[in-house]
Amino acid sequence: MVTGANVRGMTGPELRKDREAVGVSQEALATVLGVTRPYISQIENRLRVTDSLRRRYLRALADAQPREPAA
Repeated sequence: MVTGANVRGMTGPELRKDREAVGVSQEALATVLGVTRPYISQIENRLRVTDSLRRRYLRALADAQPREPAA
């Protein structure tokens, strides 16, 4: 997953790939972000992508990733 400085360069399809890799549905991500599922679709299809939303999108995916158990 890409985070930090290179978030600006991420395309909608790259965001989709990250979401699918984590196993999060568009509906679940939309709920976390407070937007609609069609809005997530628009982001992933390059119709609506802002830097702020990219960061929120990636943060939500990072939070959804399973954590490794503490030793």
